[in-house]
Amino acid sequence: MEGTNTLYKNRSKSMQFDIQQQDLAIFSKRINCIADSKIQNNQSEHFTIEALKASKVITMKSGNPYMYVQYDVNAYVETEGSTKINSLAFLGLMKEITQGKLSISQTPDMQSIKIVKDNAKCSFPCSPFSPTKNAPQTSSKDAIEVSVDIEDILALLNMTVYVTSKDNPRATLRGIKIALDPQKNTITFTASDGRRLASYSAKASINMQGSDTDLERVIPIKCMEEVGKHLQSMGNGTVKIVLDKECASFKMNNSEFGGGELLINTRLISGKYPNISSIIPKDSETTLISNISTQELINSIKIASAFTSNNSPSIRFSIQGNNMNISGSSPDKGESSCSIDVDNKVDKQIVIGFQSALVLSILRKATSEFITLRIKDAVSPCMFSIESNERLTGFTIATPMRLMGK
Repeated sequence: MEGTNTLYKNRSKSMQFDIQQQDLAIFSKRINCIADSKIQNNQSEHFTIEALKASKVITMKSGNPYMYVQYDVNAYVETEGSTKINSLAFLGLMKEITQGKLSISQTPDMQSIKIVKDNAKCSFPCSPFSPTKNAPQTSSKDAIEVSVDIEDILALLNMTVYVTSKDNPRATLRGIKIALDPQKNTITFTASDGRRLASYSAKASINMQGSDTDLERVIPIKCMEEVGKHLQSMGNGTVKIVLDKECASFKMNNSEFGGGELLINTRLISGKYPNISSIIPKDSETTLISNISTQELINSIKIASAFTSNNSPSIRFSIQGNNMNISGSSPDKGESSCSIDVDNKVDKQIVIGFQSALVLSILRKATSEFITLRIKDAVSPCMFSIESNERLTGFTIATPMRLMGK
């Protein structure tokens, strides 16, 4: 936010700068993520543009009391200034203008923005700059700094976002828990919707700057989804995460699109994340079923699910010897049965039921040819070990369904 106070106090000249349309369109689209927030106020419907001559960038900002986004993008700044613009109107305009250089300026009365592209000219209203009130911002005091490769952050999000609950009455389950281990230099993402739980770790560089010893934070899912959307278009690099007791910030370099730094700040979800250790199946209490063909299992579940109904919603896994049988049945549709070979021999038969969509959502994240299961009994959570990225370690747990007659 550097330069904001100077611009706000010295606005005797109207802002003027040149910029590439493709750069401005990309950033205006991403900055507009705040506009669909449930917080309905002026800050969430508008964003601010600041032109900084010394640093040769324009800064685009949007925020509300819960999340704040800021982009820097390279531009030729002729006159410094700042203004506030309707985000939806501006995004609509960017969609219609073709690629190339745009000349953007404020009218002398600072009530309108003019955009010139070749022979086309257009204008729309703007309003005086005003700082985003109560926007989340991390404090350097006692903050923890973490650096993680973009590739690893994307992999962690891919394995956890989809199991996060967006409407759970328990606030912490509407976010992703970030846990740090300075001894092992790892960062762990954990998420759950009450039926599935995913926990995956990656290498990270951790800098403990102050006296804060709490190594866990819960980040709202909205923020984590936005971080993922931005990172998908940024190529290689690192993400710098700053965590204090109330807020978290994600800093990324957006040089892929001619810009400087991208910053996303969010308020943390207060409260402790549920203790997951009690539901993780212990090796000594479970039966290991290894080298299960991922694709065969997916195909078998799809077939079995075609024979389920509202009254008979579960599919059945029956494992004995070196065979796994996946079946589905209902009085009105009939029944199906598919068999898959497994490596290790299971002496005592295990029968467990699952909702097909739940298991398929987990298996579709796997990129390896084979997966491993750990099953305790017909009612305890089942652990799926799926390889999605060779640099990640972790697991996904699924809650079984009680089978009819069991």
